[in-house]
Amino acid sequence: MPAFNSGMTISRAVDSVLRQTWPPYELIIINDASNDNTAQVVGTFIREKGPFKVRLVNLEHNRGPAYARNIGWNLATGDYVAFLDSDDEWLANKLLVQLQYLRRLPDIVLLGQTYPSLNKSRTPIFRVSKHLILARNQFWTSTVVIRRCVPERFDDSIRRCEDHLLFCMLTLSYKRSYYISEPLVIEHKAPLGESGLSKSIIRMQIGNWRIYGILLRKHYINAFEYCVFEILSTLKFIARPIKIVLWKLG
Repeated sequence: MPAFNSGMTISRAVDSVLRQTWPPYELIIINDASNDNTAQVVGTFIREKGPFKVRLVNLEHNRGPAYARNIGWNLATGDYVAFLDSDDEWLANKLLVQLQYLRRLPDIVLLGQTYPSLNKSRTPIFRVSKHLILARNQFWTSTVVIRRCVPERFDDSIRRCEDHLLFCMLTLSYKRSYYISEPLVIEHKAPLGESGLSKSIIRMQIGNWRIYGILLRKHYINAFEYCVFEILSTLKFIARPIKIVLWKLG
């Protein structure tokens, strides 16, 4: 769990982990050089000695959520890693639901879903294809479970769309990314660029264009695919303000 100045919300996030019907092996919180009371709030959970180990790692300098997630990922000891942002909240059966699918399909590398308000799928579970993940990020980071042993990590050199980049690399490398429709997380922030780092839609789009270039340079996609998805991304960017207005009115 990456945390930066999260004193107002992190208790809710940690509580949602503590309430899991299938508790995790450990919870690793990376305090990304917060200058509020984030560390003190987490300290109360550490002292209370819950059903699993809560560990706090304090970074001296703010490095961004990608770097913080990678630190936690590298410290994790379980077979899978699950991510939760400090202003989000898991449903009580989140890990249990995913564990059941992981037992049924042990070759899964990435398992999750998108924001609840955008989750329109009626299919309980399906494999995410190459073109589907390239066309749009199918996963919200606070819902995903990833096999810990894969070498890929979040690209901490970019501050936007680093999650989509990772999910593309995992999907294209292993072809074992699955989407599940059963609700997993409570949504406390709006999608479509309405809060947090997503507030600047233009900067998000620049990040989106950039990841296709990275995927091309790393040979995950070819030049034709690069051109196609850059064009599609640009068309969606043009239509996005209209979607936001309709979302607000709805």
